[in-house]
Amino acid sequence: MTTDPPPVPPDSFVALIPVVWDSSEISVLSEVHPQVWAELLVPVDPPTHPTLGAFRVGEDPDGPSITIIEDEPLPQLADLLDHARQPFLPAEALQLRNHSSLWRITLTDVRHAPLARARAFLRVLSTACEAGAPAVFLPSSLQLHPASLVRHLATEHRQPQTLTNLFVSAFNDDDWMVSRGLTAFGLPELETPIVQGLNAAFFRLMDLSCAMIAQESPLSPDRSVQLGPDLLTVETGPLGPPDTGIPVNGSFGRLTLRD
Repeated sequence: MTTDPPPVPPDSFVALIPVVWDSSEISVLSEVHPQVWAELLVPVDPPTHPTLGAFRVGEDPDGPSITIIEDEPLPQLADLLDHARQPFLPAEALQLRNHSSLWRITLTDVRHAPLARARAFLRVLSTACEAGAPAVFLPSSLQLHPASLVRHLATEHRQPQTLTNLFVSAFNDDDWMVSRGLTAFGLPELETPIVQGLNAAFFRLMDLSCAMIAQESPLSPDRSVQLGPDLLTVETGPLGPPDTGIPVNGSFGRLTLRD
């Protein structure tokens, strides 16, 4: 195993999958995926250490590809159980605590076809969950999702709102809330001052994150955008705090939303 995988560009989807399988069972994904999605996971290159496998999602030779690297288990993931958006089922929590290794799944070059690649990545994550993985951890947003939520979201994997709920989160200080996860789509992160409470700021960021994901392009700076009854100005940021938890976020800039 390795805990030092090669670096990936910022417009990449990366997920850590806690598993109780050993590396010889890498074929479980290519066996389960066609049963769930009626598409193949096609091996593309003979694996070389530390890679367990590399697969193309679907039969299109120009389609997205994933790589899988085996990492050491990360017991600290259990510390995030109480912070998950959806509660873990008891069996999922037990399996997470008892995982024997992590499979690091990576899909790169996202910004050239972000919607298609995000949908493909979600399909692969749901396959891992169908095969028995209890959870998915997304380093780009510091989110831990139970397998039951991933499987549920996958039923509407074509919807931009689904992709936003899976891949995007936010952090805040006393004055600002800042998105996390848009960088993986090749998009700027968003920030907004906290004026009407945390919930209002959070849903503002999520709604406009969804809009950017749907249109596969950022909001235009120095223009206004209507969100419900609010007319917001879009400015080139940042004005809020840096994302010290995930320094790569913001690689494509940050936009400030203000009333």
